[in-house]
Amino acid sequence: MSILLYQREWNTHNQGDDQPRSSRISEEDPCKALRTYSDRKVPGTGIAQSIGRLMPQSLRPKVRIAATQMIAPWERGRAHRLAQQEEVKLNLGCGTLTLAGWINVDLVRLPVDLAWDITRPLPFNTDCVDEIFHEHVLEHLDAYCGYQFLRECHRALKPGGIMRIVMPDASRYIRSYCDPTHEFLKGWRGVPFTPLMALQEEFYNFGHRAMYDSETLALFCQTIGFQIVEVKQFGDSRITPCPDSEWRVTDSFYVEVVK
Repeated sequence: MSILLYQREWNTHNQGDDQPRSSRISEEDPCKALRTYSDRKVPGTGIAQSIGRLMPQSLRPKVRIAATQMIAPWERGRAHRLAQQEEVKLNLGCGTLTLAGWINVDLVRLPVDLAWDITRPLPFNTDCVDEIFHEHVLEHLDAYCGYQFLRECHRALKPGGIMRIVMPDASRYIRSYCDPTHEFLKGWRGVPFTPLMALQEEFYNFGHRAMYDSETLALFCQTIGFQIVEVKQFGDSRITPCPDSEWRVTDSFYVEVVK
């Protein structure tokens, strides 16, 4: 397969999907996730459903963001009702990886409890949220937007509230590129060309806008004003049960903060 054909196939089937290629190609049907998304029902009339299916994939995220912002007044009321729970736990930018017992938040057309654009101020009062979790989300925002998002999380958390952040570890990718064996890049990404292509894939594909290591993310959180900032390991958390996804552990780092 030529490099150009490979890149075209990658962009077609994997936009917004940062699951490692090595785990995708082991599936019986590597396009299953794409078909599932394309076939998901669009709320509304048959015409709306047809438009959703015919719409170019590159336009779908923009349309979903616009649709989410249009219904924001109604979702703000829903957020107010959800915040009346005894314990308020937000799973932000969850995609399809929802958590039982959490308020799962993401754009419309996903199986969420609250449809919200997380680049906008969160629809929750100050000091009202007990726990926040987001996993492989910040890298999809540019650094400034990510900083503002973390500030919003700090505002919404109660004093003593906990936020757990899981992100792809830029330092691990870079170390593997510098390692003559490139063991991690070859094993994790499975890209059949060069180590630099594998590195660039993580930095520039999947809708990624900024990359972090634990030191950089910790600095962001300390600057915002979190009282405790700790680098953790998979499964080691003040949150019970720990919400980490096991399949992400290979390339992730974990930071847990307390307001």
